[in-house]
Amino acid sequence: MMFPSRSYWFVLVIILGIGAWLRLNNLNVVEFKRDEANLSQLALNLVRGESIPLLGIISSVGIPNSPVSAYVLAIPYAFSSSPVIATAFIGVLNLLALLLMALMARRYYGDAVSLIAVLIYAVSPWAVIYSRKIWAQDMLPPFIIATVWLAVLALVEQKRWAGLFCLPLLALTIQIHYSAILVVAPVICLMALYWRAIPRSFWLGILPASLCFLPFVVGLAQANLFDPIRIQEVLAKRSTPTAETTESIINTSAIEYAGLTVSGTDIHSLTGPQVFRDYLAGLPNLYPLFNLINLILVAGVIRLFIRSWRSIDQRRSMDMVLLSLVLVPVIVFSVNWTVPYPHYFILIMPAAFTIVAIFLVDLFRWMTKWNLLQRVYLISGTLLVGIILVGQVLYWGRLIETLNSRYTPDGFGVPLGRLMDIRQEVLNQAPDQVIANVNGMAIGVDDGPSVWNFLLADVDRVRFVDERTKLLASTGTGLLLTDSCPNGSAGLTYPLREPTEGCYQLSGYDWQIVPVPSDAQSLSNGVQILNATWDSVSGCIEIDWAISQPTSQDYFFKLHLIGSDGNRVAIADGPAWPGQFWLLGDTVQSQYCVPANTDISSIVSTEIGMYTYDGVTFGNVDVLDSAGNPTGQSIHVAFQ
Repeated sequence: MMFPSRSYWFVLVIILGIGAWLRLNNLNVVEFKRDEANLSQLALNLVRGESIPLLGIISSVGIPNSPVSAYVLAIPYAFSSSPVIATAFIGVLNLLALLLMALMARRYYGDAVSLIAVLIYAVSPWAVIYSRKIWAQDMLPPFIIATVWLAVLALVEQKRWAGLFCLPLLALTIQIHYSAILVVAPVICLMALYWRAIPRSFWLGILPASLCFLPFVVGLAQANLFDPIRIQEVLAKRSTPTAETTESIINTSAIEYAGLTVSGTDIHSLTGPQVFRDYLAGLPNLYPLFNLINLILVAGVIRLFIRSWRSIDQRRSMDMVLLSLVLVPVIVFSVNWTVPYPHYFILIMPAAFTIVAIFLVDLFRWMTKWNLLQRVYLISGTLLVGIILVGQVLYWGRLIETLNSRYTPDGFGVPLGRLMDIRQEVLNQAPDQVIANVNGMAIGVDDGPSVWNFLLADVDRVRFVDERTKLLASTGTGLLLTDSCPNGSAGLTYPLREPTEGCYQLSGYDWQIVPVPSDAQSLSNGVQILNATWDSVSGCIEIDWAISQPTSQDYFFKLHLIGSDGNRVAIADGPAWPGQFWLLGDTVQSQYCVPANTDISSIVSTEIGMYTYDGVTFGNVDVLDSAGNPTGQSIHVAFQ
């Protein structure tokens, strides 16, 4: 079924416009959490020349990803450090996927299939969701479609230029996210069908494809991840598999996740277990209609199987490519070798929607002999599909409204727009440094520090403290960012979606004047112990200490609490403020508490020292006398 060329492009542009509106509108209502921040940090470091990443962020199975996703993300970050721009870039990539899918479907199946498939893809809720986040897997669709199309052009149509680019693009695609390795299936399928006619240019692509793996291979070698023992250690640290995964060979999660991804159902899960009922209460129950897409998909798969068996033509090759793209991921993740996740099935959407469109159009053509039946089918089918697609847009609009206004614990995180307001205020004030107390200090590990370390990347210096660590004094002007807003405290407050979610506060940081006792003792790592205060009620000790030299080394405080009889009563050792934050002239206060149920009534003094620990070896830090000579490895402090 062909349309006049102008009509086809007119309709396609309208569909792409709808897809663009859904993907690029309300970019303030997107998630930006640890993974997004860590991937963005790799890309920004690359753009700014600070480092060339050889490994990506850690995958869900515990093995680092390839750095290719960071290389792709470096494109938007070359123009702006704003994650909103990077999110828009992901949306544009997925718009490109819509266009590529439309053109490929048109080439092999005609205008009607092309437009129906791209329309379903444009408004599919999960397709939209997976187009609006800085995730490696969200970059996949255009690369998958382009790789498969190049394979068809090279192996089926014998296009030499396509053969040269096919394997290099395949090498890049499978490195964006591990799930994309399944794109190898349709390529192998085509190679098997046309092995006698594989063009020489296809084999010439092996060398550049191999070079595409070079950074990742070097990164894995540096991390010793070619050692089987090391790999087992890494995998052993991953999350415990679900009961379903451990008790049987086959799971049903893969089929469930593939089904909801294609149909657009279960998007209420993003609102979390406490809000989803309120979300659904404002909508008609259209999930049963959405599931009709799955039924049509199953019928379409059966239809393509039968046709592939009976017909030998150019379309047969494309049919088999579509079947492999849909079925191989479902089959592979139905076997219990890993825990499947819904986003593993992003790669099936273009093929699935194309199969749905093929079935609808083929069924229309089959009815050619029965004009009345064909007309009834066309009108009723158009009406039904229209209701489904309009319903999906309605569900999406309601979802955006809910995610932007309601606190969704165990669901959608804080919308990026709320954080960007704070970022902009910090940049407007242009402080010398920002001190952030945002639930943790470990950049790349803790959510708060990971997110804010990136969002404030344009600030000269961002350092993190926690509830047991205070920066008493430093140099230059400072702002304090906290993820709580105590009553009566001064500063700008930024409420989140609802009061129960909390708020952020931004205030000036007033440095304290901390006197240096004449008998303050120094350690060989540049630390000077100024004061130690014991709280006999809480069982905690506060240490004031000054920094006279920066370091990249992390240290631990040795704190042995001594009783009146001279014996050790308790150990309160703990990590010092991370070395990456140390600056000359800093004064820090750290708090450490004895273990619960410890009898602290007899504690009268403490032994204070510092040491390093790399997981295997301890290294004690020397205490120095006034001449700079080592006098021991601990300082005795008697409590007043």
